[in-house]
Amino acid sequence: MSTVLTDNSPRLPAGSAAFKVRFDFFDKAPAEGRRRPRAARAEAPIKVVWSWGPVEQEGVLRNISVGGCFIEAGGEVSPGDRIQFQLSVPGLLHMRMAGMVVRRRQGEGFALRFAKLSATEQSLLERAVKHLRAGGAA
Repeated sequence: MSTVLTDNSPRLPAGSAAFKVRFDFFDKAPAEGRRRPRAARAEAPIKVVWSWGPVEQEGVLRNISVGGCFIEAGGEVSPGDRIQFQLSVPGLLHMRMAGMVVRRRQGEGFALRFAKLSATEQSLLERAVKHLRAGGAA
């Protein structure tokens, strides 16, 4: 839907050019260029211990990318909660990760978006994802 506004009002000085402004209103966000490309994701059934404040629970990391992961677990987390977990890929990586819950699936688990990663953390995580995608044992 488009709307054109025109200003030919008498308040403009004599000889001033009238102008038109066109506004485009979208019912939905345009598909092109609006979404970030999805980061490479590895399916990785890795046992993890995750913590939410003083609460520690076990779960299974189902998939992971540089942007986030999905942890299959019980627990009453909600979007916005900050979760920490230890990521261990034997022979490759052992690091503490933190993220914010962005989605929870009742009875299944929750999705995390990772907190801002340092360049080193991002590089290590990219390497781990590549390793897991190639079928590396966890």
